[in-house]
Amino acid sequence: MQKKISFLFFLLTSFYVIHTVTTNTFSCISPDVFRFFSLAQKNYDLYSYKEQLYHFLKDANLYDLGRSRHVQSLLIYIDAISRRYIVLPFLNYIMIAFVLINAFLIGQLLKTSFISKIRNITPILISLLFLTSCFSISPIILLILYGKIIWLTFILAFMYSKKQFWKIVFFTLAALSDEFGLFSGMLILYFASIRFLAANLSFLKISTPHRLFTIPVLISIIFLTSFYGINAMVFNTGTSFFSIAKHQSVISSNNNSILELPRNLGWIMQEIFIGHTKGGIGIYSVGLLTILILFVGFYYKIVVKYFLLTNSKNTLSEKIDVFTNDKEAHNYLFWLFIFIFINFIGLPGGYLDVTHYGYARAASLFVLFIFSVSALLKSRSKEIVFISILSCSIFAHFFTFAQTINFTEVQLNTYLFPDKTVKKSELAYIYTSAYAYNKYNKRNNILLKDTLSLDYSGTWYYSKIKNFDRAKRGHFPKNGMYKVLTWPNK
Repeated sequence: MQKKISFLFFLLTSFYVIHTVTTNTFSCISPDVFRFFSLAQKNYDLYSYKEQLYHFLKDANLYDLGRSRHVQSLLIYIDAISRRYIVLPFLNYIMIAFVLINAFLIGQLLKTSFISKIRNITPILISLLFLTSCFSISPIILLILYGKIIWLTFILAFMYSKKQFWKIVFFTLAALSDEFGLFSGMLILYFASIRFLAANLSFLKISTPHRLFTIPVLISIIFLTSFYGINAMVFNTGTSFFSIAKHQSVISSNNNSILELPRNLGWIMQEIFIGHTKGGIGIYSVGLLTILILFVGFYYKIVVKYFLLTNSKNTLSEKIDVFTNDKEAHNYLFWLFIFIFINFIGLPGGYLDVTHYGYARAASLFVLFIFSVSALLKSRSKEIVFISILSCSIFAHFFTFAQTINFTEVQLNTYLFPDKTVKKSELAYIYTSAYAYNKYNKRNNILLKDTLSLDYSGTWYYSKIKNFDRAKRGHFPKNGMYKVLTWPNK
C-alpha cells in the first residue's frame, strides 16, 4: 500500500511540474531537430514503409558523423512522423516520458542503499529532487530527443531489471543510443567478464592480472570495434568517434579542470538539493564538501572493504576472488567511472550548463553522491536524519521552483540564441503560423516567400551571422522550418 501511495504522489507531482513548466515557458525546437525531422519526412515521402526507416537511419547516421545513435534517431523518426497527428505539436511527449522515467529509476536504483522500513519513501524523494531541478526542466523546454538523456534510461532499466532477457534488451538499446551508452556497455561487459572468468573458467590457469585486466579490457575493446565495424558495413559509412572523443576531451579539460571542479559540482548539488537561488550559498564550499563525501564513499566502499578489513594473510588472488563476486562494488565503480568519463573526457561545458550535456553530468554525480552518502548511514537514526534532509530539500524546491524555471529558460536562450540576431518571438511566429495551418488550414504566404531551406551545418544555435549564407548575408530558414512544421501539407 505504501508503494502505491508513494508512486501516486510521484505521478501527481510530476503532472504538476510538467504543467507548471509548459505553461510558463516557450518550448523551442533546436536547429538539429528540424534537420532530423526534415530527413525523416523526406524518406517517408520517397520510400515504402520497409525502406524509409533504413534510409532515414542511414542519412541520420551520416549527418551525425557515424556515431551510431540509432535509438535516438529512431525516436526522432517516430516523433517527426507522429506530429502530423498531434493537435499540440510543440510538446515533446516522448522526451517528457524519458525525463519522468529517468527520475523514477534513479530513485529505484538507490533504494537498495537504504535499510530502514521507510525506504519506500526515500526513492520517491530522490526522484522528485532530480525531477524538480533545472536539469530535468531543460529537456522539457528544449524539444529534442537527445542521446545524452536516453542512454541513462536504458542503463537504469538494465540495472533495475531482474530477468536476463530484459537486461540484454536494455543493454543493446543503451549501446545504440549514444557514446555514453556505448561506454557504459563497455564497462558492463568489463565487470561481467570478470565474474564470468571467475565462475566458468577456473579450470584454466589464468594469472590474476590477466583475469582482472587484460582479458576483460580486451573483450570491451572487441565490443567497441565490432560495434562500429558492423555499423559501417550496414550503413556504408565510417566513423569519426575517436576524433570526436579527442576533440571533446580537449574541450572538457579546458572547461572542467581540477581547480574548476569544486565550483561545477557545488553548483550542481545546489540546483538538485535546493533549486536555483539568486545569491548562491557558497557554491565552492558545497563543491568541496561534495568531493569530500565522494572520497569518503570510495574509502568505505573500496579501500576499507578490500584493503583494511580483509585478512592480512589473504593473498591478492583471494582478495580479487571476493571482488569478482561483489556486485555492489561493481555497481558503485561503474558510476564512478561514468562520472570520471563525463567530467574529464566525454563532455564540454560545466558551470551553469543546463543543456543535455549538463543533464548527463548532474545525473551521474547525483547517483554517485547518494551511493557515497549511503556508506555513512550505518544506523536507522542516521538514515532518518538523511531522509529528513531530503524532505527539507523538497520543501525548499517549492519556494525556488519559479526561479529555477526562469533560470533554465534564460540559460537555454543563451545556448540557442548566442548573438541575439534571432529573436525568440520570430520562432514563436513560425510555430503559431504552422499550428494555424495544421488545425485551421490558414496558410502563411509570407513565410513561404522566404527562399532559404534548411542547412545541414550541424550547428545547434540560431544565428543570422554565424550560420552564414552568401546570398542573404545570414541564415535563418523560416521557409524550411515552416515546411517541416506543416508537413505533410504543401
